Amino acid sequence: MIVTFKCSNCDTKIEIDQAQIGYTVECPICFTEQIIKTVSPPILEFVGGELEVLDEDELEISQTKSKASVKKASPSQSSRYLCVRFSGATGHNDSSPGSTLATQLQDILNKQDQQGWQFLRIDTVRVYLQPGCIASLLGVRTQQREYDIVIFERK
Repeated sequence: MIVTFKCSNCDTKIEIDQAQIGYTVECPICFTEQIIKTVSPPILEFVGGELEVLDEDELEISQTKSKASVKKASPSQSSRYLCVRFSGATGHNDSSPGSTLATQLQDILNKQDQQGWQFLRIDTVRVYLQPGCIASLLGVRTQQREYDIVIFERK
């Protein structure tokens, strides 16, 4: 997944792969080195039947001239996580599918909040399904499926 952040020195928008979080990234404009520490959930607002991202500054960054290290959480700061699959469904006659999906997601968020879980973010997880022996002999190729996962945190 590609994420965007602003350079802490020149405010240039930089796109990186999510796998680069925790590593030093160099701005292509001002050459400032920055460590991408965490991905924060975007701030969403329900506008006109659709969810809109209000805050595009999704990453917490640490500017560094030398190779600084990422701090690890101490045992007292450790968190527990809960992952819930989200598969919104709308009917073909639904005049406002965005509103329907937002309501379904809101129900999940409220239910987990009542159980003490705090919303962290939504991610898409990609799964590759390998065909069995006979299916591969018949030419069936590896299939890719994507699932939306709602991630909650409890400290």
